[in-house]
Amino acid sequence: MTDPEGGDDGAEDLAALAELAAERARERQALQPKALATVADALAARTADATTAAAAPTRSPRVWLSRAGWCLQCQTPLEAGRATCDACIALARHERDRAALALAKAQVPAAHRDASFRALRLELGAERARVSDSKTLEAVFSVAKAWVSGEYDPLVVVLWGNTGCGKSTLAAAVALATIRSALPTPDFSPPAAVVAMARGFRWVEAVDLGEARREDKLGQVPKLIAQARSAPLLVLDELGRENDPDVIYRILQARMGLTGSDPARPTLITTAKTPTELRAHYDAGVWRRIQDPNFALILQVHGGMAPPDRSRRLP
Repeated sequence: MTDPEGGDDGAEDLAALAELAAERARERQALQPKALATVADALAARTADATTAAAAPTRSPRVWLSRAGWCLQCQTPLEAGRATCDACIALARHERDRAALALAKAQVPAAHRDASFRALRLELGAERARVSDSKTLEAVFSVAKAWVSGEYDPLVVVLWGNTGCGKSTLAAAVALATIRSALPTPDFSPPAAVVAMARGFRWVEAVDLGEARREDKLGQVPKLIAQARSAPLLVLDELGRENDPDVIYRILQARMGLTGSDPARPTLITTAKTPTELRAHYDAGVWRRIQDPNFALILQVHGGMAPPDRSRRLP
């Protein structure tokens, strides 16, 4: 095709395209060094960060960066070969002790879990005091202090009185005081003997012992009776309600260290029977052990928190 103005349109188009291609090539050449410089700068910065992190600790970088050189709990740097620092080990032990003591506290009947000697002292003189005899209260408190300190004298304490006089409340106060004395804190670790006593504490209803004995059909010692014999601290509640008095003799025989194979362990007993009724209810073996002044202490409990009369029904 011939242009009326003269010249060839195709040649001009080819020349324009060639010029455009050459311009784009020059632009790419100009941008390439910048892109390479950017990548190089990024790699250099990453390498510098890694070098700084490796050189930061005063210990060997290999120990610092190795997984064995970090506490898995608090990320404190450690010597090689260790995974947990001493502080975290102590904290974990304290948490285990607290969990075990919470389980021990759960054995106390719910109605008595708020019992404490301080609260009972504050109630003295009130019309509805759970324990109204300050002499008995202080005597039981002295026993609790002696047991926590490892002095088992007396070895057996018998609290007797009418229903609702506060026997079980006093027993719960002893148990809870022992548990509280075994609670660890970040600044205090209680003696191992106190922790063992609190963790092994057992609250056993006497009526359940009779049931366990009756359910035993294989000639083996039932678990509940075995626990009552070996618990570091035992509260035997409502003595006299069991169906088999012989099981009480065997438990006391073991807990007082008279079997030759068991150590002496402190025992707190509550009962609604008077000493005269206890003597008539049990044989000489049981009575001799709970009234021996060398081993046992018998205390009468007075209180005003009698249970409500459930025989009366609302209209």
